[in-house]
Amino acid sequence: LIKIDLKGNVLEAQADYKPSSEIKMHLRCYEERDDVQAVVHAHPPVATGFALAHIPLDNYSLIESSLTIGAVPITPFGMPSTEEVPNAITPYLNEHDVVLLENHGALAMGSDIVTAYYRMESLELCAKTQYYARTLLNTQAEPEISADRMGDLIAMRERYGITGRHPGY
Repeated sequence: LIKIDLKGNVLEAQADYKPSSEIKMHLRCYEERDDVQAVVHAHPPVATGFALAHIPLDNYSLIESSLTIGAVPITPFGMPSTEEVPNAITPYLNEHDVVLLENHGALAMGSDIVTAYYRMESLELCAKTQYYARTLLNTQAEPEISADRMGDLIAMRERYGITGRHPGY
C-alpha cells in the first residue's frame, strides 16, 4: 500500500495511506538487522507500565521469556518522530528482538510479521506475569531460573526453530 525509501520518504502510496510517524524507528531495525523482515511497535499496557516505571524486564524468571524473547531492556528516551528514537534503540538491536521504549511503549522484530507479533504478545504476557509475581512477593524482582537450567532453555531455541537474537544469560 505504501512504498518508502530508507529515509522514510513516501515514494508511492494508495489513497490516504501514510507511514507511521515512527517510520524512522522501523527503518533503523531493517538497516541494522538483515534477519529482520517485520517490525511491530505498540503500547501494550503492562509492558508499557514497566517502561514508564523504568523497570526493565531483564531477569530470567519465566520460561516463556527466557526461551523466546530473552531479557528486555529499556532504551533511552527519544522524542517521537525524530532521529532520537532510532538512535536510542540502535545499541540494543544487535542482541535483542524486543525492547521497551522509555516512557513510550515497546518494539518487537522478527523474520516475518507473525513472529514479530507473537514476540509483542509474549512481551505483554511476560510483563503481566512478572507484575503479578512481584505483587504477590511484594518485591521488585522474582526469583530467577538457575544458570545451568537457563543454558538448557537457551539451547532449546535451535531445536524449536526459534529465530532472532537472544542476549543469553
